[in-house]
Amino acid sequence: MAMLDVARDALCGCPRAEGVEIEFRFPLLPLLFDTIHRQWAAYKGVAVPEPSVSRVMYSDADDLRCVNGDWQRKRTLVYRRLPTAVRSALVVSIESPAAPPQQEGYSTMTRIRWSYVTDPWRVDFTKSSRACNVEVEFIGSVESLV
Repeated sequence: MAMLDVARDALCGCPRAEGVEIEFRFPLLPLLFDTIHRQWAAYKGVAVPEPSVSRVMYSDADDLRCVNGDWQRKRTLVYRRLPTAVRSALVVSIESPAAPPQQEGYSTMTRIRWSYVTDPWRVDFTKSSRACNVEVEFIGSVESLV
């Protein structure tokens, strides 16, 4: 099955509501992150922007997280590995504000992100102590994509 078929099948069943995020994720080895990021920027002929730095609190036990003091729930609706030579996944999720949790036990990390917008997509190179990846997120109308 081709990557396009997997993506089309997954997207057809998704809600076409506000707040739905559609992205392709490509995990990178931390050792290769900076090189791949520089090569991508050079290939696109763009300057590397100043990164955004965020403090993120998270737990592997739930879908709550706190980014720079704002609590949110990020629910994954679809997670599909793609049939590609490079490890990748299509992820559809909904992000919404949330109340802080009652319990303790959240881990904290620093997330560094470089973002490039090429309408209707945004390419984020994200590095943290937890993971390094490239996220290609559709920022247009979900209805137009499906």
